Amino acid sequence: MRNLFSMLLITATLVLVSGCSYMKAMKTFSPETFGMEKISDYVYVNPEMSKNSREKILEYVKESRKNIVAIYGGVKSTPDVIACSTEECYRKFGGVTSKAKNYGGVSFLLSPRGMTAPLITHEWSHNELYTRLDSFWYYRNIPQWFDEGLAVVASKEPTHSDEVWRYILKHNIPKPSLDNLVSLNEWHKAISKYGVLANKGNNPGKISVVYATAGHEVRKWYKCVEKSGVLEIINLIQSGHEFSYVYESIKRNSKCKESI
Repeated sequence: MRNLFSMLLITATLVLVSGCSYMKAMKTFSPETFGMEKISDYVYVNPEMSKNSREKILEYVKESRKNIVAIYGGVKSTPDVIACSTEECYRKFGGVTSKAKNYGGVSFLLSPRGMTAPLITHEWSHNELYTRLDSFWYYRNIPQWFDEGLAVVASKEPTHSDEVWRYILKHNIPKPSLDNLVSLNEWHKAISKYGVLANKGNNPGKISVVYATAGHEVRKWYKCVEKSGVLEIINLIQSGHEFSYVYESIKRNSKCKESI
């Protein structure tokens, strides 16, 4: 049973901020009511999805769970995974051009282009972090680049790897600073400015520059502090500490030999 208050709070916020498009997202709170079929705990698919695709999505969810355990040491979140094999289904639940949409600690929606283990892991990491912080009050103190960067690290998504980062540096592709990736609004602005869809000749490989930037930063940090550092930063944020201080403090105390 989901926390009804959390659902209503998230829904009200989304509707007030984004209007009609998020009215559709309310359907994610009760997928079966709107035609989705439950194929396992917390996994829903549209009726048209083939047997082969259903089996694959279950395999990807199982793999993603292992990835979350590797980063966080366990799994506390149980988000509904709502997988659409058609764009029509994706639009029905509030999706548009993205590969996936995340709804806090409650659920995430996958498009036909987003049904991969790395992307499921990425979205699940957002839900896991939100669940572990246990409050929007604490969650709002986490900069967007850290949330997204940690999801990149967890997912091991090839398009956001350090190899991609080296490509960005080699070709002198413009990239944002972390200071401009703190709020969700800043993140979206950066995606528009530096993202694949904003390619205007200065991004020859059509690289996901913003995600690669966040991933590179958090990957360095995680390499030094590992899962204990993730758990520590969550605990310290819940204790009222300021993010930038504990982020740097944990890094210094890790005694990491690599220059970071």
